[in-house]
Amino acid sequence: MEELTTNAHNKQISLVQKKSKLPIILSSIALVLSLLSFFITKATWETLAKRVTIIDIAQKLENGTVTDDFFLNRASFNVTGDNKEAKFDLLMQPSMAKKYMNRGQFDLPDQEVKNKMISLIDIVKDYYVASNGNKIVQWDTISIIVTVHNHEIGTYKNGSVTLKGE
Repeated sequence: MEELTTNAHNKQISLVQKKSKLPIILSSIALVLSLLSFFITKATWETLAKRVTIIDIAQKLENGTVTDDFFLNRASFNVTGDNKEAKFDLLMQPSMAKKYMNRGQFDLPDQEVKNKMISLIDIVKDYYVASNGNKIVQWDTISIIVTVHNHEIGTYKNGSVTLKGE
């Protein structure tokens, strides 16, 4: 009987020892999970802050970026991932509207259209850089699709314009 009691007592001790390790293991797991969630939350927060900054820049540019020929009607940036691009939809000043034929075509020499596009995009670039956009995505890495009334007229990349169809 004494042997049975000793075995039962040893099993109880062994069970108590196992149970006493369980809180330590659970605490360790909880600590690892909380540290992991802190880093995920921080990374998520940083991504969200970048997106909000880019949206704020785009919103402030819209209807406030004006040249003698165009004004920026809508700006959107998609700068997450590998493909960095923006889309600018332009409306025309009255003098330029007279030279607009239709579907992104102008009754102007190609080089003149390019220069007019670059004039507006240079204003956007200056504001983007001044608003710390370069801390999120370098301006020179962004490809910009330019449209008039949602009809593509060309693409801007690294300081130069390629008109649609070129």
